[in-house]
Amino acid sequence: MIKPKTVANEKKYKIKEMPEYDPNAELVSLSFTIPSWIESLDRVLSLSKYKTATKDVKNKVKKELHNLEFSIGTMLLALEE
Repeated sequence: MIKPKTVANEKKYKIKEMPEYDPNAELVSLSFTIPSWIESLDRVLSLSKYKTATKDVKNKVKKELHNLEFSIGTMLLALEE
């Protein structure tokens, strides 16, 4: 026996509408993320024992900080356009 369609079934399979495009979404997301990066850097600055850290780890952090520095410069230039 075939069940008749109900309003509940129709709503269940209704196609969702896409949200309106927000040209600021990615930048707003980044503006909320950056403070947590700063907090992480500050925490490491205040708690780490640099003299006892291995050279490999120090070099890895330096490499990643240089990558971050490059990305920051690129982003700053993009924001100036």
